[in-house]
Amino acid sequence: MKFRQLQIEIIIEQKPDPSWEIWFAGLTASQLSEDSLKLTGVVPDHAALFGYLEIIRNLNLNLISLKVEEK
Repeated sequence: MKFRQLQIEIIIEQKPDPSWEIWFAGLTASQLSEDSLKLTGVVPDHAALFGYLEIIRNLNLNLISLKVEEK
């Protein structure tokens, strides 16, 4: 089974916090509004994607949307 990289876009509803930088290393953050943030990037596999989703849950952030495309 061949694993493909994934292009991801995650939008969370939360005011950005500089301390999150370490948790979302490897993703590019863009502030969409005062209370929402878009995280984009390429991850090696689904396990890495689920790792980011687990971080979002552990930080108690509100997930607005998730887009995933195989590369």
